[in-house]
Amino acid sequence: MDKEPGAARLVNAELSAGHIPWEDLVWMGSSHLVLPALYSAFKRNKLLQQLPQDLSEYLAEIYQLNLDRNRSIIRQAKEIAHLFHEAGIEPVFLKGVAYLLQDLFPDAGDRVMTDIDILIHPDQIHEAANILYRDGYVHPQEFAGDDFSKHHHLPGFEKPGEVAMVELHHTALAGSYGKLLQNEDVFSNLTKINGLNASVLSLRDQKILSFVHDQLVDDDYRYRSVQIKGLYDFYRLLYLDMAAPTSESVPGYNKKYKAYCFLVAEAFSLPNQFNTKAGRAVKRYKRQMDYLLDHPKLGSMYQLAVLYRVRIQVVLGTLITAPFSRSARLYFNKKAGSIPALKKYLKGLRNEL
Repeated sequence: MDKEPGAARLVNAELSAGHIPWEDLVWMGSSHLVLPALYSAFKRNKLLQQLPQDLSEYLAEIYQLNLDRNRSIIRQAKEIAHLFHEAGIEPVFLKGVAYLLQDLFPDAGDRVMTDIDILIHPDQIHEAANILYRDGYVHPQEFAGDDFSKHHHLPGFEKPGEVAMVELHHTALAGSYGKLLQNEDVFSNLTKINGLNASVLSLRDQKILSFVHDQLVDDDYRYRSVQIKGLYDFYRLLYLDMAAPTSESVPGYNKKYKAYCFLVAEAFSLPNQFNTKAGRAVKRYKRQMDYLLDHPKLGSMYQLAVLYRVRIQVVLGTLITAPFSRSARLYFNKKAGSIPALKKYLKGLRNEL
């Protein structure tokens, strides 16, 4: 609606017709973490009067809580950047906090946030951790006993009185995805944040990071599933460079990346250059996703089948490697080392979809 006045008129007409199932809208917006963004978009486009008063007040309260939290996160991130700068360390902010610090969204209250993710050069990451310890940060008890030696980040840090946990990354992506954003290339193409002794990834690298987390890390591409929050992040990044995705490739995942770009272009009615390069595989992906969305029961069955297939591979791999791998034994013990742990794991599995 911010980019296309015609879109605001269409939404206004739909609201005026009185056919909106408000409870469904709130459930969808909440589960996809976009209620604050919806509220601010309605407000900017003078559509709040079309909403029931109690709903408008409810959304306003959620938005204000999120805005206050994001302002606290921005302050916290700037304080950490100052601490690191004094020690000669330049932090590179990732994902949500990076978006806030570069004003990616029309409103600071739009983005629902969790952690503060910071990329630190591997040579300086332990020094950065010591700086956080001295400033009062500690590791939550939930990480006790976990093996982070093969993680791409240290255990999370939290500090009494601060709203967000902090994760220090020595690489932007984990495991096999790390080759897509290698430190040598990442650190040589950073973008400085105005007015702050810190950086964010280049625009290209931010798009790749967003795509990988939204579609590959949690297997959403396999599930034929998306979260609107992720789509909206990627949409805002695309608008910073209208030449993408025709000028970019993601080695090993290029078709999936093109499919995701095509999906975002379709969802947000982006100009034609975003879908003129779409091949048959890309369009087939979009048709499959549309079909599963239009047939939710079948979609749930499909996603459940994919979920168990993915989990069975993880369980079997853990069991096979457990005799030779301390990290595999720790993982197995955490998930199924006791009856309560096993019950918790199975409950989480049932609730994952």
